[in-house]
Amino acid sequence: MLSFSIPGEPVPWARPRLSHWRGRRYCATLHGYVTEDVADHTAIIRLYANAAVRGKPEFPLQGPILLGVAIYRTRPKKENKAVPSQRPDFDNYWKLIADALEGPIYLDDSQVIGPLGYPQSGKFFADDRGARTEITVLPLTELPGGLELR
Repeated sequence: MLSFSIPGEPVPWARPRLSHWRGRRYCATLHGYVTEDVADHTAIIRLYANAAVRGKPEFPLQGPILLGVAIYRTRPKKENKAVPSQRPDFDNYWKLIADALEGPIYLDDSQVIGPLGYPQSGKFFADDRGARTEITVLPLTELPGGLELR
């Protein structure tokens, strides 16, 4: 099992934007691009993932994996709920992290067969340690219930 934490306010995945403009030049065809904050946060996640697996020859992992993603967001001043239940959705955070870990942690995000259960996965308000993202990767060598891996 591998666990590491990324300090800072988590960033959710945003849909790619479409534009006819490339710099100051108009193009007849549309091209897609990701927003700057998504690209920056993806690079930060990869940086921390590479640091977490440095010197560990078993990475990138092959085979099925369970992925735990715990999102700790800063509590808004007027928020009195115990957990954040408004946007952005948890699956948007999950998508960005699963895509960013492809390469340093596993070969393809299709290897992730599901999330680790609560509290290893979820969206929470930050405690005294501040806003952060905690990631746990659990490679599966056997499945529960006597099922076989093929």
